[in-house]
Amino acid sequence: MDKKHYRILIAEDEKSVLSFLVDILSKKGFIVEGAANGKEALEKINRVQPDLVITDGVMPEMTGFELCRILHSNETTRNIPILFCSAGAPDELRGKGVKADAYLRKPLDIEEFHLTISRMLGLCED
Repeated sequence: MDKKHYRILIAEDEKSVLSFLVDILSKKGFIVEGAANGKEALEKINRVQPDLVITDGVMPEMTGFELCRILHSNETTRNIPILFCSAGAPDELRGKGVKADAYLRKPLDIEEFHLTISRMLGLCED
């Protein structure tokens, strides 16, 4: 499937980071929508049913940790892949019970970010 058919939702409370990530993924041909916190992300996820959710951990109103738990507990959203981006180490996040399909440590390596997204969406071979 062509990238332009994939919807990605990014939950990130830092406006400059959100804008940057939306911009680089849009330029790669994805349909991208941003949310300033987990609560806003959840509302948009329920409306647009994205193919991938990218979330920060610490955000106001609803954290990425809470967002992951809610998405995994809901029948209609439990199969949406989640990329969790945080300053914390992946093992530390798993230890806190964060269930995501992939973890990237901030600051993001953009090449690794693109590759991880492509793998998660089945757009590249390993």
